[in-house]
Amino acid sequence: MTRLSGSYKHYIPEVNLSIERNTVAFRDDKFYVIHEGKIVAGFRSLKKAEENFRQILEEIGYKRPALSDRQFSPAEEDLDRYLVEKELYWAESHKYKGRGGKGGRGGI
Repeated sequence: MTRLSGSYKHYIPEVNLSIERNTVAFRDDKFYVIHEGKIVAGFRSLKKAEENFRQILEEIGYKRPALSDRQFSPAEEDLDRYLVEKELYWAESHKYKGRGGKGGRGGI
């Protein structure tokens, strides 16, 4: 079984539903399904969290919009990718503090 590390977030803003793991709010390696700002369930495996996620989507009748409905320009895709990478960087930056070398400006 492959073990995932780091943070994970799958979010559908139209229905305010997400799966989150090791984000700012959660640091215990569980996958949490969150709907309308409330924790629905927590799972040790992504597969079980995704099953619950899909079940909620079916219950509320969500249909994914067709890809042809909205076209993104390359600039919008770049901006979106940058913002996601920036959010992940700041969410995980605490892991790397205090691991520098001798520091200073060189000298003797």
